[in-house]
Amino acid sequence: MFNCEKEIMEANLFLMCGQKEDGLKKIKKVSDNIMQEIGNSIHPFTTNTLPYVIAALRVLANKLEEKTNGEWESTIKGAEKLMNTIDVIQKEEEVQICKKNY
Repeated sequence: MFNCEKEIMEANLFLMCGQKEDGLKKIKKVSDNIMQEIGNSIHPFTTNTLPYVIAALRVLANKLEEKTNGEWESTIKGAEKLMNTIDVIQKEEEVQICKKNY
């Protein structure tokens, strides 16, 4: 995630200088990288683990958002809107149960 810090700063500079298109491209790239990194850390998941993964991500997101005390609300909403356009969810893995013949 530390690699994204530079990209975010560059995106903000583009936006502050009125280069909206370049700034939004950078933000989309950073958002994609963050989503890919988080997505890769929870894969593979199964039908049985999926509800727990979802719950864990929601709790983690809520706890992190609480720490911001509303300070980053507009940034969070904007990033969330952008990230909703990114497709990063891989298909779930099937768990096969092997039966041994004794």
